Amino acid sequence: MIPKNAKKMARLFESMATRLKELENGYSEKEMKIIEDFMNKSGEILLQETIKMKKKTKGKK
Repeated sequence: MIPKNAKKMARLFESMATRLKELENGYSEKEMKIIEDFMNKSGEILLQETIKMKKKTKGKK
């Protein structure tokens, strides 16, 4: 089910989506694959390290 304010929300992100598409158009397909790989791997590292930090600080308040 689509929220009744989905169109309103889409308009809020329209400018950002346009600018990101313009940025993407400055790269070749090969470069975008490299960027995508980097973003996926760095996102996974961020998630893993966040979990580790939470475990280390749990109960240390």
